[in-house]
Amino acid sequence: MPYKGKEEANAYHREYKKRRRLEDPVKARAADLKYDMTRREKKREYNSEYYEAHHEIEKKRSNEWAKQNPEKAFARGLHYKYKLPVEEYDRLVASQNGQCAICAAVTKLCVDHCHETGKVRGLLCLTCNTGIGHLKDSIEIIRQALYYLEKGQQNED
Repeated sequence: MPYKGKEEANAYHREYKKRRRLEDPVKARAADLKYDMTRREKKREYNSEYYEAHHEIEKKRSNEWAKQNPEKAFARGLHYKYKLPVEEYDRLVASQNGQCAICAAVTKLCVDHCHETGKVRGLLCLTCNTGIGHLKDSIEIIRQALYYLEKGQQNED
């Protein structure tokens, strides 16, 4: 069917899709899903190729932006990693008086979170946060470590 212009062709295709959807909605949905999957695959392939070709440039650009916008970069990191707004981070800092929740060191604080649930537990200094991480966030291992240290201290006395 010859069309007078692009708008007329687009209008015809829109009407055709509406009719098709009304006639057989299951088949129309399946076709849409297949189209979506094809688009996703093409987009994923394009993004992968783009990343391969430009990742060094993009990394450099991103690092420069982070240096120029440290507050925004920090906020993005909190949101991306922990879904934590800056206001909530600031509230945690204030509630802990700017100190590590374990050793009370006044230093830059890291967000401590449960690796299974993703729930934020509090703020720790880097030493305490990595210490808990090395002990696999396991209460039992931490108890054994405490017992080991206490036993060693008794032997020194």
